[in-house]
Amino acid sequence: MKIKSLLLETEKPGNYLTYEQYEDLKLRYDFAFKNSKKGRILEIGAGFCVGRPIISQNKRTVVETDITLEGLTLAKKNYKNLFAVRCDAHSLPFSDNSFDTVIALGTVIYLDFNIFIKECLRVLKKKGKFIFNIANMEHPEFKKPAVGKNFLPLSEIISRLKDRFLIEVYGRKTVSFSFFKKTALTLLYLLPCGRYIKEFFVRFFMKSVKLDSELKISEPVKNDLIKIDLSSDSIKDFIVFYFVCLKK
Repeated sequence: MKIKSLLLETEKPGNYLTYEQYEDLKLRYDFAFKNSKKGRILEIGAGFCVGRPIISQNKRTVVETDITLEGLTLAKKNYKNLFAVRCDAHSLPFSDNSFDTVIALGTVIYLDFNIFIKECLRVLKKKGKFIFNIANMEHPEFKKPAVGKNFLPLSEIISRLKDRFLIEVYGRKTVSFSFFKKTALTLLYLLPCGRYIKEFFVRFFMKSVKLDSELKISEPVKNDLIKIDLSSDSIKDFIVFYFVCLKK
């Protein structure tokens, strides 16, 4: 599956997501907003920019970027005064020390981690924040997806970040999907059928939500993330990690 088709499968406005997928999407942006700094925010891998209303609250200035053009083009039709740039995250076309926060949600697994981190450090101001999430490859139920294979164990991520950042790690222990839904979704995405057939099954056989062009600020967010004590918590219990990294 190419990156473009991945966008079509997931976060394109008008698509139907399972209720759990929709809740997870809201949680990502709510977490990013609450842990970001006021000022200029750079979102990497913004896709269709559905989370923009959340992370741009309190007069934050958001610059959206993605390597694909489709999402940004559609987003420009939905948002007035949208500042969006098509670019490679390994070579960001921005000045040094120009952003207060860099956000990368569901993105780092598509990137060369070391090169991307260097770019984040370059564009971040002193005491700027880098916020991202990644699935836990040490979780018993972890399986690499068809695309986005650049996963790293938690210890390796921290090792690569600790010299330049102060790091806080949060995680989710519970799996949102029921056994039935996990099994059904796994089988569904393995079937050699088109997106619209898959969407039909999600829409009519599971609790689903039609994704609008933007996430609603007014909707409540279920936050089941736990701040991880790296010295005592069992890492294998967490299915996904969220990082808040403060540039030294």
